[in-house]
Amino acid sequence: MKKVPFRKQVRPVDHLQAAEWILEKGEKPSNEQLAKAIEHAGDRPLPRLMKAHLARHLRGKIARRTGRKPISEAKLAVAMEEVNELYQTIHAEFVSQRRQQKASARPRGGPSPSEYTYREVLKRMKRDFPNLDWRSLRNMHSKWRRGALVKLHPDPDDGDEFI
Repeated sequence: MKKVPFRKQVRPVDHLQAAEWILEKGEKPSNEQLAKAIEHAGDRPLPRLMKAHLARHLRGKIARRTGRKPISEAKLAVAMEEVNELYQTIHAEFVSQRRQQKASARPRGGPSPSEYTYREVLKRMKRDFPNLDWRSLRNMHSKWRRGALVKLHPDPDDGDEFI
């Protein structure tokens, strides 16, 4: 029996049907998906649902999601590990510098050590947390330290082990 390569076993994607399926689910196809659906439609007429969506899209009546993009749990877990390391390092340096200064030379009314540290962490990790305030990072870090933010690994005593 002759082996057939995988790419020849899979049917080619019908972008028009894929976009129509997304619309039927009540979701919004991306601009790229819409463009591919139009390009690959050929002589076939666009379905009624697709025409209505395209008309609303071109008139600018379809609102896109606003706010922060969700971050995957794995990426968040890795980022929070880095936040934790940076926080401990920067905080220790800041506190030791403050202790070495004379009391009269210390600036009054400046940011707290915690605020200063989280602001510095955000500066260094701008790519991981682009639209985050230092208070939000503080809250996320606190949740992460308590174990309430990400649950990537099951509890070792959950009883799912094979014997």
